[in-house]
Amino acid sequence: MIDLAMNAYWREGPAEVSLNSICQRAGVAKPSLYREFGDEDGLTAAVLQAYADAVLSQVLRIVTGPESFDQKVEDLIRYASEDALSDNGCLYVKMQAATHRFGEKTQALIAAIDAGAEEAYAALLTDARRTGHAPESIPTRLGARYMMSQITLALVLRAAGEEPLLVRDLLTLALSVFRSDKQDRH
Repeated sequence: MIDLAMNAYWREGPAEVSLNSICQRAGVAKPSLYREFGDEDGLTAAVLQAYADAVLSQVLRIVTGPESFDQKVEDLIRYASEDALSDNGCLYVKMQAATHRFGEKTQALIAAIDAGAEEAYAALLTDARRTGHAPESIPTRLGARYMMSQITLALVLRAAGEEPLLVRDLLTLALSVFRSDKQDRH
């Protein structure tokens, strides 16, 4: 049921998929769903956690991996603009945009994922500065939020059907502020 709900929310948007629709697609009655997840908030939190484990963990591996800063930036650009998993945008981004529609469990998970991502991006920038691969002029937290925002925008554009090449070019331009050499690498 989690995979079915995750794919429906991801493809159609969480605001467009009702609990009744999930039950109908899964061929289960609401009481069965309530027994398994407690309530709709339990289902959406379980779906978001499954998405985080399956998809967001890949982004976290890019951000925290052993590659150089420039390679990590390139890998993030490639993920957001070209990866097939990004064709429907990002379920987390969609849920984050509609946080007010969810219950306390899902809202808390959205906040925790956001805080964890900001920490990871801040560490990425701190490490890049330490090795001279990112400018000192951008405050760490601001830089982390900016990087996250630009990747979010790229994923929103992908979900809207924008051409991957244009998304790549826009994200490359946006993240060029972090390049220590500021050279275009096309």
